[in-house]
Amino acid sequence: MLRSHFSSALLALVCLTLTNGCNRGAGTGSISGQVTFQESPIPSGTIAFMSQNGKVASGNIEEGNYSITGLEVGPGARITVTSHPPSPMMVPPTGTDAGTPVYDPKHFVRIPDKYKDVTRSGLTYDVVEGTQTKNFDLQP
Repeated sequence: MLRSHFSSALLALVCLTLTNGCNRGAGTGSISGQVTFQESPIPSGTIAFMSQNGKVASGNIEEGNYSITGLEVGPGARITVTSHPPSPMMVPPTGTDAGTPVYDPKHFVRIPDKYKDVTRSGLTYDVVEGTQTKNFDLQP
């Protein structure tokens, strides 16, 4: 009888451990920081993190700052960065030329094309669970 209770308790413990282990995810990370090119903030763009499992999380860059939630936790996330002119809907015009808005040219910073390619950017980051900060200063 004692052996039967011990076996049942052991079986329950093993099942509980397996169930919790299978249901418990590695969690997610949230990351924010600044993206600069030669120490000057990128005014407008996108930054994306791709985990080793291929899951992508991205966020907008606004005046050099970015924030992303829901990143898959793990080592060696590969990163891409694109810089683009802000949408005309987001920037008030500084003047007009035949009714067409003219935007401040400082609102676009051209970065090397390699940063658009996950295999060539050279940017990686080990994402941990919780909130973290990571700044990137891109170079030519």
